Amino acid sequence: MHNPYIDNLQPEAVEYLSLEEAISLCGISDYEAGELVDYGAIRFHHTVNEQGFLSCEHLHTLQTACKQRRDYDLDLFAIVISVAYLETISALEKELQKCRANKKTDTDLNLLFN
Repeated sequence: MHNPYIDNLQPEAVEYLSLEEAISLCGISDYEAGELVDYGAIRFHHTVNEQGFLSCEHLHTLQTACKQRRDYDLDLFAIVISVAYLETISALEKELQKCRANKKTDTDLNLLFN
């Protein structure tokens, strides 16, 4: 049985969430979560007393992949592929922002010294 999907998560409020909270927020079953852990789509940031915790950034990616699964009627393993691509896209977006910030700084310095 699937848990209800919750759209109102505010990741800024907390830094890490437990696996149980992630299961509820992603609308997946305990069994599906176990499979996703085994296949590497769910990665724990740290564990406390054998309880795994995910970063909110990773949870957001996982929620997006789970929503795509429901929207497009995909199988469980599509989440694994989707998470990998979404995290790659996120990393590339951060790198692009960093490059743009450096370019702006370089441009500002050129204007200052020219």
